[in-house]
Amino acid sequence: MLAVSRSKWMTPHRRGGLLQGCLVAVIIVVLLMIVGGVLVAINFKKWSSSLVVAAFNTVVDVSEIPANEKVEIKEIIAQVRTEYLAGNVTMDEVGQLLSDFETNPAIAMGMVMQFEAVYVKGSSLTDEQKEDARVTLNRISQGLVTGVLTWRDVEPIVDSVSDVNSSGNRTFRQASSVRESEVLGAIESARKVADDAGIGSGFVEYDISDEFKRSIEKTLGRTIGG
Repeated sequence: MLAVSRSKWMTPHRRGGLLQGCLVAVIIVVLLMIVGGVLVAINFKKWSSSLVVAAFNTVVDVSEIPANEKVEIKEIIAQVRTEYLAGNVTMDEVGQLLSDFETNPAIAMGMVMQFEAVYVKGSSLTDEQKEDARVTLNRISQGLVTGVLTWRDVEPIVDSVSDVNSSGNRTFRQASSVRESEVLGAIESARKVADDAGIGSGFVEYDISDEFKRSIEKTLGRTIGG
């Protein structure tokens, strides 16, 4: 089981604020280099791409994606940087990737999988209840991948096991402090979301990093990394 005692879940607004904050820092650094006469055209792409990659990686680091998937997603981000430096990805496309990153389904899928790992697998629920939770949460992942569901649809599912502070940060409670009824309540919320969206009950295996790459390639309109 993925052992996590406390973790933060960012709302779309909060995630957007973090990403925007990173990008503002990138812009400030570039402007300082320009003012200081340091920015040389031949090195601009390397400097700017490194800063943008840092912004991407920061959002990945604070997400609920499992550690092994974070590594693979960062490798995909590095592939995009390589394509950009080679002239195969334009600055406009990088901007579009940044915009789409805030709604990339892979990030929300990571939260769904984290929920199952922390609150379901190691709980006192019966095997039948755990299997029901697994299938129900998978329906949510299906909705995220197909675009039927968004981040906003996922939030009500975790309301019973987390708290949101005045800054918009959602903090998951320790698994030991969450009652079985609260976990079951979250599963019922997930079921309602899936039912209302018309998502079937067939189980579909997903790999978060694969879905992340697929989303990137959809934005670019072509494959990356060979």
